[in-house]
Amino acid sequence: AQVGDDYGNGAFAVATGVDVDSAQGNALLHTGGYFAVTARAGYYGVAIAEGAIVNGYDSASAYNYGNNGTYAYAMDHGQALAIGERVYSSNGNAYFYNDGSVIAHARVLDYGTANAQGSIVQSNGYDAEIYNDGHIEAIADSGLNGHSYATGSLVSSGAQAGTATMYNFG
Repeated sequence: AQVGDDYGNGAFAVATGVDVDSAQGNALLHTGGYFAVTARAGYYGVAIAEGAIVNGYDSASAYNYGNNGTYAYAMDHGQALAIGERVYSSNGNAYFYNDGSVIAHARVLDYGTANAQGSIVQSNGYDAEIYNDGHIEAIADSGLNGHSYATGSLVSSGAQAGTATMYNFG
């Protein structure tokens, strides 16, 4: 998503690659090949890029065998957020298997904030798990007096008896 001239000064740009939602049952995503998602905003703008989103009520699963590039860029005083893969289940298990490449890159110029998150897997009901046999990378950079935050992978289970697990062989 690119907004306005000069990437849209003061603009709000949102780009999403794949969005799989199930309000009542299971959500499942299989990806292979290559896709890229880019959001750009100008001065004082906000850019949000999300590569793959999977939300399921009973369960949510994503299997990546390809290459996912997610990029968010903003100019001075801007904010950029890039999320490579996000898997969430409100009432069941959440699972992400990666045998490819996931790259999330957030960049702002001076006085801005950049936040990059490679993969996020959350379950509010039961277990959350990442099995990484590939490459997951988060890059956040900012210019003068800027703030940069990067998280490669985040696994979270909000359930009382749920387990959060990450296997990393990549």
